[in-house]
Amino acid sequence: GALGRRGAVMMFSCSVCRPSGAQGKETVKVDIDSVAQRQAAAERLMEAQKDYIHGLTLGGAPTAPMSPGKSGTALPVAVAAAAAVEKRQADHDDVVVPEKKEEKEKIHVEWQDPSAALARETKARQEMEERVLQARAEAEQREEAQRREAARAAQQAEEAAMHGRVCAAFLQVHGFKEVNAPKSSCFGMTYPLHRAVERGDPQAVRALLFRGANSSQKDSAGRTASQLATKKAALRSGGEATKAARAEVFKALHEVGAV
Repeated sequence: GALGRRGAVMMFSCSVCRPSGAQGKETVKVDIDSVAQRQAAAERLMEAQKDYIHGLTLGGAPTAPMSPGKSGTALPVAVAAAAAVEKRQADHDDVVVPEKKEEKEKIHVEWQDPSAALARETKARQEMEERVLQARAEAEQREEAQRREAARAAQQAEEAAMHGRVCAAFLQVHGFKEVNAPKSSCFGMTYPLHRAVERGDPQAVRALLFRGANSSQKDSAGRTASQLATKKAALRSGGEATKAARAEVFKALHEVGAV
């Protein structure tokens, strides 16, 4: 039968191919061409053997030469050679054809040391566990970032709503139409931000600034809200609560760069 691709290398384990004195099975490389040639020779010898036996059956003389030995006991050369080929072929029953050199080396190492396979499996499992843990950590980090972003957005929305309520209430109570609209009185012209500074109301100052109050506007005395806050903060009159409120107003203006 066909023996596969020509030129390929097969590996045979047999007693015939072992070197003299070798112990146990050994693996040798055999060229496919050589195996094919031996197979063809074996087939020719088998045909010769059949012809010889057929000749004996018909009562004819043997056509193959006799092998040397004692007269009457020597087998025909064709029969002896065919028997040897059959035995050799029967011994070549353990054939291994590695697909890749790496696979062959791996099999050899594992046969020599079974712990190598266990070590490789352990390493692969550890690498898989590390990848799973890394993916889980990255997912947790993304979720945490999303939670922080959602919390920050919720806080900003709450602050915006609070500033809106405080600003609307302040404008309504003090008779201003909007955050940058001036108002005249017997004391002169002033703006909502100036009025909040004069009253020492840091919550109203932050709310007006958040809603877009212009800190560079000047009242009838030519002062900006920050200048007025600086003057108020320097005053020593009033109790501790009043002084603390003035300091907080100055801080609120400073936070937005108005001072």
